[in-house]
Amino acid sequence: MLNRYIYFLYAKHFLIIFLSIDIFYTLIDFLFSSINLSANMTLLYLFFVSIYGFKIAIPFGLIFGTISSLVYMIKSNNLVILHSFGYSKKDILKPFLIFSTIITSIYIVISGTDVAYFYDNANAIKKNEYNTNRTTNLFIRNGNQFIYIQSLYTNSADGVNIFEFENSKLKKITYSKSAKYDGKAWELYDVKESKIESYKIVSTDIKSIKTLHGFKPKVIDLVSEHKRYLSFIDAFDAIKVFHNINLDRVFASIYITIFVPFFAPIAIIIIFFNIKIHQRLFDIRLFSSITIFSTISLWGILYILQNIATSKNGNAEVVILLPMSILFIIGLYIYKKI
Repeated sequence: MLNRYIYFLYAKHFLIIFLSIDIFYTLIDFLFSSINLSANMTLLYLFFVSIYGFKIAIPFGLIFGTISSLVYMIKSNNLVILHSFGYSKKDILKPFLIFSTIITSIYIVISGTDVAYFYDNANAIKKNEYNTNRTTNLFIRNGNQFIYIQSLYTNSADGVNIFEFENSKLKKITYSKSAKYDGKAWELYDVKESKIESYKIVSTDIKSIKTLHGFKPKVIDLVSEHKRYLSFIDAFDAIKVFHNINLDRVFASIYITIFVPFFAPIAIIIIFFNIKIHQRLFDIRLFSSITIFSTISLWGILYILQNIATSKNGNAEVVILLPMSILFIIGLYIYKKI
């Protein structure tokens, strides 16, 4: 009975606040974007922005939905009634915690798909580059290989150059006019392979060769720093494929996607610790104002830390994992004291 009542109440408040925040975010972004697009592209742009807005709307919806639900329960004396039936504060907290954790987990799973790239898709539409889906002048390093790609498309590329070194000396240059990714490796066409032997260069023309196994186009795009975030599935692929290079931005993308969303359940535990069961025992307006302000401030700090981590100005473990670990420890400690 208790769980069903709280699930229904919380879900209702969460949906109202979640939709309000997401719609507000989408409209504000659209109004300040100054874009001139066709009706179809405008709708597609709004769709991408609204889904990307989940990153803000879900945690704030869960936290503010908790505050709204608790305020309603306090004002209607339902919280007092539940206590009189023998339910402790922890009993009342558990449905909120379970619901918020499930919603957060669903969001994390969704973030492992192409939804992670909706922000980039929206930016591509603004620049009228969505249909071309091309990235130019990519330069990446993988072990003893330096790879330059003139133009990268969804599953193909033009002007692929691979420079292979041995003991800091250039040993081989592989050039291809065009290439195609078959899901496992890149097949290079019209290849010219030049090997540097002693004091001479031996060049060979090859119709096609397969190389760069596991180098997904999206992974190449992120490692070359043209994308800010990567789905954690592609991020794990990047870790498997690339060696001996700085993958801080890839790890930062994983930490941001998997750990930062759990800020909401932790914040809910802290809110419950400070709540009183009766409106006569504390000022509801002051409590709501302080809680909302603290939530926005803390989220702002996490947002700054995310920007630092993805811009390679800080160690991802220190900038993301450490603050989230501290929050988790604080949340666990408070949960045991409730």
